[in-house]
Amino acid sequence: MCGAAEFSFAASAYDVLAAWKVLSSRSEVDGRRIGAQGHSRGGSAVLSAATRRFADSAVGPGNGLRSVLAAYPWSGHQFLDPGVGYTEVRILMGDRDEWCSPMQVQGHAQAIRLAGGKATLRLFAGAAHSFDRGTSLQRVEEASVSQAAPTSYLTDDGAFIHPLECDPNPALVDRDLMVYALKAGYGAKGATIGTRGDEADLFRADMLEFWQRTLQT
Repeated sequence: MCGAAEFSFAASAYDVLAAWKVLSSRSEVDGRRIGAQGHSRGGSAVLSAATRRFADSAVGPGNGLRSVLAAYPWSGHQFLDPGVGYTEVRILMGDRDEWCSPMQVQGHAQAIRLAGGKATLRLFAGAAHSFDRGTSLQRVEEASVSQAAPTSYLTDDGAFIHPLECDPNPALVDRDLMVYALKAGYGAKGATIGTRGDEADLFRADMLEFWQRTLQT
């Protein structure tokens, strides 16, 4: 997304639910069978949009997405209560992702399951970020990444808890936490993106099976 840094992660997630609200209001659309798919930052957006603490506030209790597919998402912001209610979550990611942390995403998926949600994660051996592109591997030297930065948690009302603190701080915003990560030495430059072999085909097959199963029944 060009210029994504201008907007908060919460704003991106809200946009997903705003789209759900518009679509579900249309007579030709079954509002009970609307899903959302996002890649990278978009993957983070659909995971947040699936979280009941966020969705209940944005579109009302019990309303929202039937299912979400998050492709190689960033899970640096997570709710303390990550429950997703009835929304089914599927995550596809490469275990050699240099842009987002597979371990952080594994923890996020497990937290959703422990909260009673249905979340599955498939790691693709040797796959990099954006492995579904269908283009050869390339090095993006200007990429700004901070894979090892600690997770920042959010309370039920959306207030951040700084990784070095115990109490929520309603004044904290995304940028504050990014600046902290950089000053703490977690920032780095450069990441590889692209596809090896049949990775894009494997991604597409998994994606189609998920949507056919969750939205056609």
